Order: sequence, then C-alpha cells, then structure tokens
Amino acid sequence: MSEFEKCHHGWLLHGIPPCEKCEAERAPIFHAIRMERRRQIAKFGDQSGKPLIRWLGILAEEAGEVAKVVMQHDDDQYAYEHSTLDDLRRELVQTAAAAVAWVEKLDRAALAEPEVERP
Repeated sequence: MSEFEKCHHGWLLHGIPPCEKCEAERAPIFHAIRMERRRQIAKFGDQSGKPLIRWLGILAEEAGEVAKVVMQHDDDQYAYEHSTLDDLRRELVQTAAAAVAWVEKLDRAALAEPEVERP
C-alpha cells in the first residue's frame, strides 16, 4: 500500500496530499465550521483584541461543552434522552470555529507587526 493510499485511512503524513475522496468527505465539515464562524462574527463582532488568556478561556469553555455532551451521552440513564450525536457534532464544530477564530487573531497580529531586521 502506498503512502498516498494510507491518507484515506487516517494516516495523513506531512507533505503528502490527501486523496480526492478524503477532501470530498471533509468538505461538509469545513463548510459547517465556516458557517459557525459567520454566526460567531454576527453574534460577537470582532474579538481579535482579546488577550491570549481570554482566548484560552473561550476554547476551554467550548471543549467543556464537548465533554458535557459526551458525558451525558455515555451515561446510560440519560443517553439519547438529553444528548445526541448531533449535539456532539454541533459542539465540536463550535470548538473548531473558536480555534479558527484564535488562529485568525494570531495571523492578524503577525501581519500588523512591523518586520524587524535581525542580525
């Protein structure tokens, strides 16, 4: 089996492009993350001025929501009654979008910094 074939099985190696099937499977995921980022921007506006510790808090809160859904889902007594896999997917998309927002903040900050010549 070649390394290119391995990518479809989750063995992505750095520098090896994913196969078209992998890209097609991921397209709806990335679309959901883009839509969530749009929703976040509409709801919260520009958040790029927040300090790094605040971004850590945002991401940790989102990850906590994922943990809550998993715990509710895995508790036999409450499974499917209080939490579904759709809830988990939604929380994971929100967490991914929050991570994207943080990366956007870092990228904007890097672009705004003047280049300094190093000896």
